[in-house]
Amino acid sequence: EFVYRVPTVVILAFDNKKRLLLTKEYKELGKKYIWHLPCGRADKPVSIKANAQAELREETGFRAKKIKLVYATPKHFTYPLYGFLASGLISDPLPGDPGEDIQVIPTDLNKAKNLALSGKIEDPFVAYLIACAWYLIKTKGWKAVYK
Repeated sequence: EFVYRVPTVVILAFDNKKRLLLTKEYKELGKKYIWHLPCGRADKPVSIKANAQAELREETGFRAKKIKLVYATPKHFTYPLYGFLASGLISDPLPGDPGEDIQVIPTDLNKAKNLALSGKIEDPFVAYLIACAWYLIKTKGWKAVYK
């Protein structure tokens, strides 16, 4: 048996103070807030990148001047995930989905990495992307995000 799902976009968005925009989103199923990154289904009839930009605007109120794909699951996966790196944030909100309760929390990258590695960020793909971003910046510097 196979599980097929609409592609999902996840965005590592950095503000002009080099903080990662984490979200805390209320999940009715678990009756609690969970740490996350801006994300959502890529179900609009536009490119994956445009879907990522739309989700960023819906969940954080910001549009990114620079947004680039940094990770995609292999083509044979039936649950495609796309990770984006975003910077140059400009206020440009879109209405969120009905019933969403999302708080945006600009967070120091070291703190975000610690949340990911400690298990406080429950989604393994989100934790993986944060750890990868931390490693990228540690090895390549902030130019990897802002250049």
